[in-house]
Amino acid sequence: MPLTPEEQKNLLADVQTKLTDYGASIENKVKELIGKGLGESDNAVAECKKELEQVHSVMKTMQQQILYIGKGVPGLRESLDRGETKFSVGNLVKALYRMANPVDAPGVDAWKGCESEKEICDAWKKEIATRGTGNYAGDGSEGGYLIPPDVTDPINQIARETNPFESILPVTTLNNCYGQIEIPLITGGTTAYMVGENAEPTASKMTFGKMTANPKRAAALSFVSKTLLFQTQGSIDRIINRDLGEALGEKKHEMCLIGTGNENQPSGLLSAKWAIAASALAGDTNGGRFNITDGIMVRTELEEAKEHKGAPANYAFLMRPVVKAGMATERIKQYTDQAAKRGAPVLQNMGILDDAALASIVGKIATSTFLPATNTKGTSATSMSDVIYGDWSRFWLMNWQGMSIRVSDQAYVNGISAFSQNGMWIIIEEGFNTAIVRPGAFRKVTGAQCNPKLWD
Repeated sequence: MPLTPEEQKNLLADVQTKLTDYGASIENKVKELIGKGLGESDNAVAECKKELEQVHSVMKTMQQQILYIGKGVPGLRESLDRGETKFSVGNLVKALYRMANPVDAPGVDAWKGCESEKEICDAWKKEIATRGTGNYAGDGSEGGYLIPPDVTDPINQIARETNPFESILPVTTLNNCYGQIEIPLITGGTTAYMVGENAEPTASKMTFGKMTANPKRAAALSFVSKTLLFQTQGSIDRIINRDLGEALGEKKHEMCLIGTGNENQPSGLLSAKWAIAASALAGDTNGGRFNITDGIMVRTELEEAKEHKGAPANYAFLMRPVVKAGMATERIKQYTDQAAKRGAPVLQNMGILDDAALASIVGKIATSTFLPATNTKGTSATSMSDVIYGDWSRFWLMNWQGMSIRVSDQAYVNGISAFSQNGMWIIIEEGFNTAIVRPGAFRKVTGAQCNPKLWD
């Protein structure tokens, strides 16, 4: 589940407090170096000052994020919750169509019957304008009509249900992000010591890095019949919301996992940028069935590396559905030549391990068919996949403020002509990005066999 606005603010405030302490330690270090006779231009002093500037830059960005988290059109959320205000995506599409095709309804106001939608969109546009001018990275309105986040919940809810990174895995989700975000990467922490009376502990400090995140645009395209749009009363909203929400969620799901990090894509979990370490304890040399023992061993590996310190609810597996099925149907052989399918069940009287049983043994499991099933390992050239395990609170999913929507009755897409087939294309866009703030909190098990005939 995404964090509430208050939880987001608390998270960023907590990181900001740590950065404040870190900045103070650097300032003390600078004073100490100068006290030892080093000049302002000395390399050691210059490096400390450079790092201090980075810390102040990140803190300034976080202050801006905290300021705008949860902000929207004043009073709109309360009105929506009380049912006093409605917003119809279908009505907005109708108005946008009339604006683009005034000859279809000469003399008729394009926003007739859609006044509340126009009022809400105009109020949001005015609100966004107070935060910057022409900031594409911040408001997402380039080329489209901007919709406030308060009224896109139906589409976003469907998108979240389609994306395991938002519906199952306990990732850290920041909504309503604004502008460019600088994310602090705390690469090392303070060490505690046992000390005697009036003695001081050995000095230690956090080590700090950062990355800059800009929104990557995800777009969903849907074809709608003009007749359906203009003759239905309300039901078209459900059709549009589901179609666009599922498409948007599926694309975000894909990019969260295999985004390449190029100009148009976020750096997904499997991107070389994060360099998730392969497990040294789990999996077979030449690949094979991913089993319960593998699951326990990769979890143990994080514990041994002191990377299993977070709340238990933060940890989970991500694997292909067929790999999960291999665990659910695992058997224990009673003798060497016994077929794997004929062995005794892992739990007595339970032929197949259901989700609750698997969770009780190895933990929460999410599945994704976007994990490639074309990998090889060792001497085996058969189709294999990876299994990812880790602390998913260290995976940040950032959603920028607002969705933009555009319509066209002229576009020709995938052999479908809106003009000749009496319809229109609706495109909705949203900005998001991903980051792993601690790659060491994850492990990858390679060589999970995806062909059930080769399980043993």
